[in-house]
Amino acid sequence: MRTGHLGSLAALLLAVALASAPARADFVYFQPGVDYFATTLPGPVVIHGLRINLCYPGVRMRASTSAERGKKTSVWGRDVAHVVAATNGGYFLSGYGPDAGTAVGLGQVWPDATETSARGWVGFGLHTIHHSMDQLVEPPPGWVEEAVNGDASLVLNGAAVNCGGCGGGRAPRTMVGYTADKKTVYLMVADGRTSASVGLTIDEAAVFMASLGVDRALNLDGGGSSTLWVNTAGVVSVPSDASGERTVGNSLGVYAPGYGLTYHCPTGYQAQYVTGGFPQSAMVTLEPGESAGGWLDFKNTGTETWTPQQTFLAPLPYDVASPFTHGSWVSTTRIGPVAQVTPPGATGRFAFNVTAPQELGTHRLYVDLVHELVAWFSRSWGPPENTFYLTVNVVARPAWRARVDSVSVGGVAGGAVTAEAGSTVPARIVVTNTGDTTWPADKVRLGTTGPRDHASAIAHASWLSAGRVASNPGAVARGQSVTWDVTLQVPAAPGDYHETLGLVAEGITWFADAGGPGDGAVVFDVHATEPVVEPEPGPEPGPEPGPEPGPEPAAEVVVEEIAEPMDDVVEDADAGADADADVAEPLDTAAGADADADTLVAVDTGPGPDGDTLAPADTATPGEDAAADTGAPDAAQVDSGLPPAEVHVSTRVADDGGCASGGRAPDLALALLAAAALLLARRRRHGAVHNA
Repeated sequence: MRTGHLGSLAALLLAVALASAPARADFVYFQPGVDYFATTLPGPVVIHGLRINLCYPGVRMRASTSAERGKKTSVWGRDVAHVVAATNGGYFLSGYGPDAGTAVGLGQVWPDATETSARGWVGFGLHTIHHSMDQLVEPPPGWVEEAVNGDASLVLNGAAVNCGGCGGGRAPRTMVGYTADKKTVYLMVADGRTSASVGLTIDEAAVFMASLGVDRALNLDGGGSSTLWVNTAGVVSVPSDASGERTVGNSLGVYAPGYGLTYHCPTGYQAQYVTGGFPQSAMVTLEPGESAGGWLDFKNTGTETWTPQQTFLAPLPYDVASPFTHGSWVSTTRIGPVAQVTPPGATGRFAFNVTAPQELGTHRLYVDLVHELVAWFSRSWGPPENTFYLTVNVVARPAWRARVDSVSVGGVAGGAVTAEAGSTVPARIVVTNTGDTTWPADKVRLGTTGPRDHASAIAHASWLSAGRVASNPGAVARGQSVTWDVTLQVPAAPGDYHETLGLVAEGITWFADAGGPGDGAVVFDVHATEPVVEPEPGPEPGPEPGPEPGPEPAAEVVVEEIAEPMDDVVEDADAGADADADVAEPLDTAAGADADADTLVAVDTGPGPDGDTLAPADTATPGEDAAADTGAPDAAQVDSGLPPAEVHVSTRVADDGGCASGGRAPDLALALLAAAALLLARRRRHGAVHNA
């Protein structure tokens, strides 16, 4: 900024008066929410003005529409209902169109408005005000509903701007400014070019507006256009044209019905950008339809608490479906809520995803914060609209590209395996087509790399070749996957074997030379161990050895003879002989002993003198012949007519752990011999009795 000077004592006095004017001047009640101001400063300079409370119910600003152009301010004010006061507006051309600047009325930008760096503007919208500086090309954002253009910025951040004499000398001036909280607007008109009021320079106007306590102020069209009209008194300023009030391009008025919403009043919602977390920071490179995720952190610099239920990050323009909409968004016009309740002074995070538009090139996603049903932050305390944005660079999708989803060997994730030399192991590879081309059947193959097409040491007979593992069996469209189940041949020589594989569109391109993945996207590391040698099979093991066999148990032979009674045969039996069959007699009987056939004889058949033969029972009685001793029957014995005897033979073995089921063949033979001897002896005795 250039430094100017007032150049005279009168000018110095005026400067002092300007700096303290609001302190001496009285603002008086004019309309609900609107106060009137008038003062005369040294110079002399007469200034009229309005102080407008934007937070009073129903009070808002109103600018001319394109259809309302080319009217005197007083006429326009009377024509528009509920406008209680107005000043002239921005610079205009013949035909009353804007002169190199903007104009907006009731939300509609004038069709012949042309924003250039020559003009600034001031705009009003829901819960906010915005001042665009001169020397800045900034078309009004969509939220601006009322706007007029100007030229020099008079006050920035509460300080007067010294433009070093720009704008010529003293003249009638129309000025607009507002406080930092955006709750109060000042509309001021300085009369000029008369002896009653000489007017103000641009620098003096800046000092005066700063003395009112405004944060921003803009110089509007002045000279013969400067006019202040109020509905109770008409034009209260003194227009400088000889013909009186001038017809102007547009006007800026105060709409005050005395009731209704506080339309422009800010709500205490304000944010300050802290940091963000998106890939590549300021720019995200994506393909058409591809998505990326990140987050933005904002500090709550307002007076109201943010909540996940009402505070959202939203795309701009306001409430227009965004081409960046992602499926995770709340809607096409709301991105997502703040992550947690965020009181004033705290930092809130907005995490979200964006989808790249289909159109190639560089795009910007402008965002704003909104407290639903209450206020847009850019229309409240700020920051202004189009302050925050994400740049998305949309690039073409390669034709041949894939993503390796998984590699496993023997059911275990990864490509490393330890196996016996000469064995085989199963492997699985899953790949997804992420390119822009559908893979024809048998076109995309797994090939060896490092170098390409070499013969693999782990190639199995089921492979297409030593350098090609497998191919896609059918067509694979974008987004679809193919699964290859293959076999790895573990080499016969123990050791470590490293193999890398890549994807190749046979006869067209390796994927590494197109969209990826690179060579070596699939890696197998095979550790071959020494073969395990199985021992030769030996004889089948026998049963466990038992105890040594003991001596054979002695067999006890019991011979039972059952014979018919002998009473009818033995006629001359000894009268004293007992023939009762119930008497048991040993085989060795004494002379005269009763040998009745009813006698049960037990024979103990122990071994003979040589251990092998049965010793014949001594059955001879005193005086018997030698034939009886030999056991040979005589004719009398054979023909005696004795009934045959029944002999029951059984063997019993002592309970010494041996067999108890009939004994062995020698035992049986001994028992039979004993039985035969018994029969022979009995016949002898019966024969002797018969002969007697």
